[in-house]
Amino acid sequence: MRYFATVILWCISASAQTPVPAPAAESSPSVKPKDKCSIEGTVVSSVTGEPVKKARVRLTPLGASESIPYAATTDATGHYLINETDPGRYELTVFREGYSNASFKDYRRFTLEPGQELKDIVLKLSPVGLVSGRVFDEDGDPVSGVTVDCVRFRYLDGVRELINEGQATTNDAGDFRLSFSTAGKWVIRATPPSKGDPVHERPIGQGHGNAVAAEQEYVPTYYPQTAKPGTASAIDVTPGAQISGINITLMRGATVQVKGQIKSQAAANPAHISVLLSGWDSENMYTVVDSKRGFQFTGLLPGSYSLLAVGDNGYRARVPIDVSDQNIEGLEVILQPPATIQGRVVFEGKGELKSRLPVLTITETTGMDARSAQVQDDLTFKFDAVTPGSYRLRVEGVSNTYVKRIRVGEQEGPEAPFDVIPGAGELTAFLSPNAGVIEGSVKNAKDEPAPSVLVTLIPEASRRTRLHKIATTDQNGHFKIEGIIPGEYKIYAWEQIEEGSYEDPDFMKAHESEGEKVSIKESTHETMQLKVIPAETTGKEKPDR
Repeated sequence: MRYFATVILWCISASAQTPVPAPAAESSPSVKPKDKCSIEGTVVSSVTGEPVKKARVRLTPLGASESIPYAATTDATGHYLINETDPGRYELTVFREGYSNASFKDYRRFTLEPGQELKDIVLKLSPVGLVSGRVFDEDGDPVSGVTVDCVRFRYLDGVRELINEGQATTNDAGDFRLSFSTAGKWVIRATPPSKGDPVHERPIGQGHGNAVAAEQEYVPTYYPQTAKPGTASAIDVTPGAQISGINITLMRGATVQVKGQIKSQAAANPAHISVLLSGWDSENMYTVVDSKRGFQFTGLLPGSYSLLAVGDNGYRARVPIDVSDQNIEGLEVILQPPATIQGRVVFEGKGELKSRLPVLTITETTGMDARSAQVQDDLTFKFDAVTPGSYRLRVEGVSNTYVKRIRVGEQEGPEAPFDVIPGAGELTAFLSPNAGVIEGSVKNAKDEPAPSVLVTLIPEASRRTRLHKIATTDQNGHFKIEGIIPGEYKIYAWEQIEEGSYEDPDFMKAHESEGEKVSIKESTHETMQLKVIPAETTGKEKPDR
């Protein structure tokens, strides 16, 4: 849920055609009036072709994180004009309530030369899709209060995760209606309402005698009727689609519970503790810790989970849990003091690093924890309250620089996951300013420049996690990728691709032969000419040759 902006509504009059004034500091005094640029066009619906008024158009400078974007709002004819801009590389985006979130295809790159005036730039917005249906129990009766949401798996920074697009609740007739702001293939899930306070349940027809706990209960059910999202039927929601008749019959399943207790050193007892349970095929679940430090998760399906406990004093614990068909009782979770990572940067270049100090980011290999630290003037840095675990390190904010190797205490080696434990020793990050660069152009089947095409640089399988790079072609089909760590890669150009698909190993198998091999060494500057992979072939298996 980290790559694309959500739909934003700016409360600005439809007649506001004049670009939003930018502070004087944004414009470079060295740019002469005759060298100022402009971009002009219309915003239309991708389905009807009709103009879209009150759409917000933004022109954001690339490669200048502190620059202020230009912006304008379309009038009743869908027209926009952004003028008095400096030459340079920009990204043009458009947003409007009631229309889909921006995708890779909606982000357009432009290179404005001094004095250039671009006209007739048409931007398309896709109206949201609607999906409706009903939820029933096993007897065919409608069920109210069921949470219905749309989910799908994606890869983000090499970590497979389940993302949620939106949700609705069934009414007394079991009806639901979902609105989709992002087109694509989605899975519909129905989650029965909570049973409330624990009770001793008697099966139907049970007479007097000992109470018998129910062994099965209604579980989250994916359309049309499965308990696992991986075996569910995906629904292809196209822009403006109105899909009805998506009916789901809730399933019963054997569920188990996990009960345990939080422990910590007496001198470091936190006043409040939160416990999070995340699973491969489920979203995050939270629970409350009682007065005796006990916790409980119920209604769990068999599978692998990760439990994270966090105290308000920074003490933490992470425990992997494998749930089978039996309850887990008496699980002990021992809070550990948070680790503090202190270190310094060694710059292996001849330039002056202090002219622009970098930011270092560490991310746990499971994707559950990430934090950043600013490198100080003396080239030291510090990460506080870090949960023990395995982390990766990367550098940001310095052009074409990468982490070449790291040293933790007495152990030194190439950039790779490193273990964070209290007292592990100082972390030294050796930075090289000699990362590789690839630039070039992309053409379509007609040998014409291919604008707004996503270019992905994918490392070899052993280095695939977190080393991929992406870029989008400008109006001339040109792209540029910087900051590439030396190694072996394949580069692809996609006419259309779903977010994060290029990180999915199974997806990439179908396109292995379509990538261009490229070897990157320090200070390499490659120039490449690529052919776009057509949208109609994306994700499809290629016939054997």
